Amino acid sequence: MRLAWLMGLPLAAQQVDLGYRWNANLRGSLDTYRGIVNLGEGPRLLGFQYNAGTRLRATAGGWGGDPSAWFKADGEWANVHMRLDHRDTAYFNAMPSYANPLLDRGVFLNQRAFDTRRRFTDLFFEFGGRSWKPYAAWTRDGGDGRGVTTFVSDGNEYPVANTLDDATHNVRGGVEWNTKRGHLTLEQGGLFIQDDQRVFTGTRNEGNRASLFLGRRLVLNELLQTYNVTGRSLYSRAAAALRPAEWLDLSGNFLFSQPRTSIDYRQNNRGLFVDLDALVFADQQSLRWLAASKQPHTTANGHMEVRPNGKLTISESLYTDRFHSASSWDRLVWNQNQQQLDVVFRPQASLALRGGHRYSWADGRTRTALFPGGPGQSRRHTWMAGFNLRLKPKWNVFGDLESARSSQVLFRSSLGDFDRLRLRARCELLSNLSLQFNFGVLDNQNPPQFGAFELKQRQAAASIEWRHKRGNFSVDYARFSTRSNLDYTVPELLRRDRSVFRDDGHSVNAFFDLVLPKQAALTVGGSSYRSAGSRPSHFHQPQGRVSIPIHPRVYATAEYRWFGFSQPFFLFETFRSHQFMAGLRLLR
Repeated sequence: MRLAWLMGLPLAAQQVDLGYRWNANLRGSLDTYRGIVNLGEGPRLLGFQYNAGTRLRATAGGWGGDPSAWFKADGEWANVHMRLDHRDTAYFNAMPSYANPLLDRGVFLNQRAFDTRRRFTDLFFEFGGRSWKPYAAWTRDGGDGRGVTTFVSDGNEYPVANTLDDATHNVRGGVEWNTKRGHLTLEQGGLFIQDDQRVFTGTRNEGNRASLFLGRRLVLNELLQTYNVTGRSLYSRAAAALRPAEWLDLSGNFLFSQPRTSIDYRQNNRGLFVDLDALVFADQQSLRWLAASKQPHTTANGHMEVRPNGKLTISESLYTDRFHSASSWDRLVWNQNQQQLDVVFRPQASLALRGGHRYSWADGRTRTALFPGGPGQSRRHTWMAGFNLRLKPKWNVFGDLESARSSQVLFRSSLGDFDRLRLRARCELLSNLSLQFNFGVLDNQNPPQFGAFELKQRQAAASIEWRHKRGNFSVDYARFSTRSNLDYTVPELLRRDRSVFRDDGHSVNAFFDLVLPKQAALTVGGSSYRSAGSRPSHFHQPQGRVSIPIHPRVYATAEYRWFGFSQPFFLFETFRSHQFMAGLRLLR
């Protein structure tokens, strides 16, 4: 009796990986382990592949409790093409040292913690036709979970629990028209949004303030704070590409939408609070705010490519993004634009030279002081150059250089005057042996009128790959460094200070895949990361996997991993874990 029939699936190319994982001797911070690794114990569907030709193709993996599970399927029936993509992702972040103003008092509580899951589903149908292809689609992106946030009040802030629940539905449909000279797509759709948050506590909470305020202790005893946001938006999209001549390509996109949003905010809290505007104390507060806004939004881009001869290509592109938000509280106007010219010259088949210029400009205006000193503006010129070079026998070398100068920037941390260099080389030394090198540099130095902000980044990497009928070997090494200096104002003291950040890191990945007798396979290797500087960290992950046939269509599999993480400045975030996996691989 055939294995595929036993599993109740049609006879087709098929593979199923089943396993059971358990952690042995997990020591240290469980919150840090979940924030970085988050692989739990129990049975798992590690992988699934099913292929019945064009009728149905499906893949899946990670089901049973892993932080990232997915399922994809596509097929065709009677000139109808269907595609389904579903992903289930867990996000956990509760590193004790982050967002924790009470760390120096020995309180290991992240005040911006999350334990949530997001589920994304995209379903697409396309109806057959050589020239005209109508289509319809539905997408849902939703998340829910719990976490920790702060209730901020005058003179103090209090870490409290919160729950989150949001969902966005995108329903759309349209038609594609294809000809030998180009194509046209027209689409109409709608977005529907629901976002709910609930912040609450019923226990005494003295907050982050360690001292009295005007001789009295500010305290929170009860809190119920709710956010309810609903929104909808109809949008229209058009995309077109045209080749009127063999030497000319034209393309463009246009999108218009007008979201409408309604907000219902309610707050009830008891304890002892202060109103700094009136300088009075209160034992309870009750608020309700209702707000609504509209945001007409237009996005468009166009591109033209001209090829006057076989050695020269000239392309011009223009992009614009414009919207304004009219609400019951404020008004925001935002315009962002970019124009770019690129020229590629190929003096010979093995060499291509590139050059170009990009001009970006933007402005934003509000009734309030979101942009200090008046309307926010950004102006930047960027010059670009590069090359592609193929050398015999099998060398490929790529290089890109960007040099930007800004007359205005929107925010203090925006890049102003910067130079960026990227080099990459790949060499096929033998038919089964290849080398690759990467190097990158970024230097940013904002002019004094923008405020002092310096950023320097360096990255260098090298890798080697060897392929053989009895096994493969690969190793890569990367080194990087970051230097950042930023002047800022300390809110509590209203004086200038400097934020200095340093980071120097090394990472190594090495794996060896060996084909053993009787179709058995062995993989050994691992990853290692080490950094020094403002927040040094060490992370190591050696691992090994083995696959042994116990039947022509059944393989026994086993895996071992060791996780080790440490931070010299925050020893309480260290963890160690041995992880084992045993399973079966079923084939047809």
